[in-house]
Amino acid sequence: MKSTIFMLFTFSLIILSSGASAGNGVERGSVMIKTSGEETIISPEILKFLSKKLVRCSNTNSSEYFEVSEVSIRREKIDQGIIDHFYKIKLNHISENAESLNRVTVEILDSDFHNWRDYEEKLSLEILNDQNKQCLN
Repeated sequence: MKSTIFMLFTFSLIILSSGASAGNGVERGSVMIKTSGEETIISPEILKFLSKKLVRCSNTNSSEYFEVSEVSIRREKIDQGIIDHFYKIKLNHISENAESLNRVTVEILDSDFHNWRDYEEKLSLEILNDQNKQCLN
C-alpha cells in the first residue's frame, strides 16, 4: 500500500515538473521569432500566433529560431468598410550554430470581424513556400 502511494506521489511530481518550464524563455508550444527594422510593423499578437504555428517546422531545439527577412501587407476590401489584412512574411530558420536550416514564406490572414473573444481566433495561416519541405508534414 505504501509503495503504491509513493509511486503515485513520485509520478505526479514528475508530471508537474515536466510542464513547468520550456527552457530559454520560450513558451511551451512555440518557437522564437526575431525581427528587426521594418519588420516590427507586425503586431505582437500576430508574432505570438506565428510562433505557435511554426512549431511544426522546427526540430524542437530551443536554440533554434526563425528570423523575419521580409514583410509585405496587402489590404483587401471585402464589404462595406470591412478590410482584411494579409501579411506575407518571409522567414529564415536558423540553427544554434547560426546556419540556415530552411526558408519559409507564410501568409497570415487577419480577418476584419468583431465577434471574436481572443485576437488569435480571427487569424489564419497558410504556408506558401517551404524550401526544405519541413513544414508541410
